[in-house]
Amino acid sequence: MHHYRSLVLGVGLACASLASFGQTVIGMSNSNATDKYRSMLQEAANAYTSSKSNIKLDAMNAQDDWGKQQGHIKDLIDRKVAAIIVLPVKNKTEPLTEAARKAGVPIVYVNQRPAEAMGNGAAYVGSDETMAGRLQAEQLVKKSGGKGEVFILKGEAEHDATINRTKGFKAVIAARPDLKVIGEEVGNWKRSEGKRLTADVLKKHPGVTAIVANNDEMAVGAIDALAEAGVPKGKVLVFGVDATTEALAAVKDGSMAATVLQNARGQGRGAIDLALKMAAKEAAPKELMIPFELVTLENIQRYAGK
Repeated sequence: MHHYRSLVLGVGLACASLASFGQTVIGMSNSNATDKYRSMLQEAANAYTSSKSNIKLDAMNAQDDWGKQQGHIKDLIDRKVAAIIVLPVKNKTEPLTEAARKAGVPIVYVNQRPAEAMGNGAAYVGSDETMAGRLQAEQLVKKSGGKGEVFILKGEAEHDATINRTKGFKAVIAARPDLKVIGEEVGNWKRSEGKRLTADVLKKHPGVTAIVANNDEMAVGAIDALAEAGVPKGKVLVFGVDATTEALAAVKDGSMAATVLQNARGQGRGAIDLALKMAAKEAAPKELMIPFELVTLENIQRYAGK
């Protein structure tokens, strides 16, 4: 049901730092563990390590605080963990990478691509963010006949996913002159912001025909605003990314036209596998990409209970 590239591991306990009880400890600093997708990714990584008796994941929440995340990395290095996984607060990650390299601790970034080059003890696990936007756009063209007024709800302004999902979406609809982007606003991945911005759009642009969100939380917020405004379900096409439980329910009941699966399980497990491989000093890729998948009413049964 989920697809991610497997890494063949041969990790002996002697190859990595050991905690008490003979466990290999991997540290994780999550930029925001209360964010829906990032919490799903952390849960997936934790479930994967919990299934292995000799591996322990020690996860911390940076609460979108760069200083706090830097403190996490220092603490994990001081505790001599085998490897560190980071969902970075920002993409300028050089201080984290330099500290890990100096200590000889592998560092794996997940979900937000660092601005710096990977390699030499640093790696990245994520997905081709432009593809998420392209999948949304292709489905919008199919559902709308290539006509209409589109409003874009964007994630955090500097986030790699925000920039490239929006870029991928616009690249497809650029060839469709009858599909017009009437506006775009930053909603910071939040449901409340998606709702507020959509309510404003409905007042200023009552003819809007599609709301395209960079993530599901904002898309669900848009659905809430549409419902409160009395807009019939499905009249305005709503698109999201992540395939959260709420989004899948919305696709099923027709209030969301489609979402795009960002595979939290694939990214979480991939990050653990790659961290262990690097800790064992085995040859490892600098980058591991997990594919996006379009989820529509036609194929939603494939994603039930994901």
